Amino acid sequence: MIKFDAVLWDFDGVIVDSEKLWLRRAPEFYEQQIGKRISPSAQKKFVGGSVHNAWTILSQEHDLKSDFDTFEKECVNFAIQEMYPNVNLIPGVLDMIKYLQKLGIKQAIGTSGSRGWFDPTFERLELQPFFDTVVASEDVGGIGKPAPDIFLRCAELLKVSPKNCLVIEDSTNGCKAGKAAGAGVWGFRNGWNGEQDLSMSDWEFSSFPEAVKNLQKI
Repeated sequence: MIKFDAVLWDFDGVIVDSEKLWLRRAPEFYEQQIGKRISPSAQKKFVGGSVHNAWTILSQEHDLKSDFDTFEKECVNFAIQEMYPNVNLIPGVLDMIKYLQKLGIKQAIGTSGSRGWFDPTFERLELQPFFDTVVASEDVGGIGKPAPDIFLRCAELLKVSPKNCLVIEDSTNGCKAGKAAGAGVWGFRNGWNGEQDLSMSDWEFSSFPEAVKNLQKI
C-alpha cells in the first residue's frame, strides 16, 4: 500500500527536458543582462529557483540595472522564443504519471518557473488531464524554491497534509523546498544535474521505470 496521498512534481528537469536547455542557453540571457558571461558555478545557484530569485542574485552580485518587471518580461520572452518550443517529456515520466492516476493518487505540479512559459508548454504537451492543480512562483508572491511555499500551497489546494506528500525533484533548491515543507522527497538524476546536491532526498533514481518499480514495492 502506497504510504502517501499525493505526488508533488517539479516540472523543469523532471517532467520535461528543459533544464539542459537552461544550462546551455541561459548564460546568453544573463550576459545580455549584465554584460558578461557568468561562470558555471555561479549558474548553479539559479537551478530550481524562480525568476525573482535569479533577478535578486544578479542584482546583488553583478551590475544589473533592470527592474524586476523588465527582467521578468525579457526572461519569459527569451524562454518562449529560444527554449520551450523545443522541450519534450522525459522518457517514462508519462507512464509513471498515468500509473499514479490509475491508483487514485492526487498529483500536482509545483514549479518555480514562470507561467509565461509553463502554461503554453503544459498545454502543448497535453498534461492537463493528469494533474489536480498547478502552482507556480507567481501564485505564492514570487517566492521560489528553496522556500517551501510552492509545495505547501500544492498540498493546501489538494487538501492533504504536506507530511503525506511525495515531492519529486532534480535540484538542490527543490529538494530543500520539499524537505522544508515536511514532505518525502525523491531526487531524480536526469543526466545533466550531476553537480546538484540531492543528498537530502530520501531516495535517488535515474529513470522513471526504476521509480515505478519502487512504487510497486511500497
